Amino acid sequence: MLSMRLVSTVLTTLSFFSAATFAANVTINRDNLSAPVSAYASVILQDGTKRISINATQSLELADGNYQLTTANSYLYGAFSIENNLLTATSGALVFDGNTHTLAFDVSKLTRTAIHFGDINGGLLDIFYNVQGINNAIRGDLVTFYLPDGSYSVGFRNAGSAFGTVTIANGQLSFDNRFLFQDGGDVRIDIARLAKINIRRADELNVLTGIYEVGGESASRRNDYYLHLTPGSYKYISRGNLDWYGTITVDEGMNVSADKHLLWDAATQTLSFDVEAIPQVTVNSSELTESDFNENILHAGFREFTASQQDFSVHIPAASEFLVVALNDVNKKFGDLALDEAGNVAVNGHLKIRSVATEANGRKVTTVGYETCGLNKVALTPTSTHRYWFHSHAPARYPATVYLPNGNYRINGDAGGLTEFTVNDAGLTVTKDLTGHVTLVKLDNSCVPPDEDADGVIDSLDLCPSTPLNANVDGEGCSVTQTMAVECDSWKAKSHGKYMSCVTRVVNKAARDGLIDTDEKGRLISEAAQNK
Repeated sequence: MLSMRLVSTVLTTLSFFSAATFAANVTINRDNLSAPVSAYASVILQDGTKRISINATQSLELADGNYQLTTANSYLYGAFSIENNLLTATSGALVFDGNTHTLAFDVSKLTRTAIHFGDINGGLLDIFYNVQGINNAIRGDLVTFYLPDGSYSVGFRNAGSAFGTVTIANGQLSFDNRFLFQDGGDVRIDIARLAKINIRRADELNVLTGIYEVGGESASRRNDYYLHLTPGSYKYISRGNLDWYGTITVDEGMNVSADKHLLWDAATQTLSFDVEAIPQVTVNSSELTESDFNENILHAGFREFTASQQDFSVHIPAASEFLVVALNDVNKKFGDLALDEAGNVAVNGHLKIRSVATEANGRKVTTVGYETCGLNKVALTPTSTHRYWFHSHAPARYPATVYLPNGNYRINGDAGGLTEFTVNDAGLTVTKDLTGHVTLVKLDNSCVPPDEDADGVIDSLDLCPSTPLNANVDGEGCSVTQTMAVECDSWKAKSHGKYMSCVTRVVNKAARDGLIDTDEKGRLISEAAQNK
């Protein structure tokens, strides 16, 4: 049993594990437990009552006591004790270097477990995988862990069904005969027994991103690809895990089905999109800039999806909701956009529906713009010939004006340096200026409230939209014929006498208010009398 004297340190606060006055300084290095190191194996330090995760090489002040280093599901790497500042490696695969006060792992006393995750998709996707108790965010085609004895479930992260379980006992591997097998010294996934899904991205389809969700996790892929799946249900989702294009279901017989906007061809084992059924939304973010150059210096888009162009079109699943934000920041919000089951779009905030069309196949196509009134109007003027980047997007050399939600922003210059500013209802404040290359001014954005039918009554108060051009209206935005339709038409089929009484009342009031003259009054009453 190895024992070495450690340098003690007087603590001014309680140690992590106890209130002892003296403690040993110990560095725990677990980097050699996995390859690549970025796919680290979890290590938990515990003293029987408290646990701390060791996520990288870490130095700790440890009081006298007994300690264990385990996996997250408590399989033992080894144990040690500290007594009177003496550290003793008491069991397992632990090695202590007294010169550096470092505890490391003797991997020769652990079992090498190399898992070929790339078999699932031929290395086409960068998906998260899970080895239960070791790491639930593994990425890579081949990952090697050195593990203590125990049982470990292997699968997609957060998936309800796994590929199988590996059990390690006295350095030997065994399997539960689900979808794992041993190939030499490595663990492989038996893809021949899984359902192969060829996923085809239609050229005309613009989704928020090519993301395939597996039990709550996802990986980007914009081109065609394939996966091998265990029995279960999987969603093809839009970016940000908000809403989905459909669900893929694999039963125990490896039969596949799909719903919503997804189509399954069993003959070719191909999953595709029912493009003609997916609503399309075009967002005109060019309305957020005023400049003489065709560059998008303000990227706007849905949460977790920043458009690469000023104006962009996406096919959005029905019955879904999104935030429309600036620069992929939920704190810089323009508004909400939602679709119902029929693909009808509703917006709020600074968003405005510009047009709605229905294609011959019945798909709704909606164009959305911005109501810039109420946003912060900021002029950016370069003071030299250098280029500048607004939040690292789209270099520009020319003056520009952008409409911004309240928030904090930055500008980088190609000659180095950084400008940071805050803009809100109170004004614009430069909080850091290390460039001097851009002058910032918040311009007056006092806007006339919108009045789409130009009748002199703003839309928010107008009870009669779409008033004919140049028609005289009352204080609620209604012409006399519109008021007659609203108040009197319901009497037409019931009682002509009551209908005429209503019309007479309406036109007499319009005449008294100066909206119509005597001749127009007579004409309206005469026409109503003949409208039986």
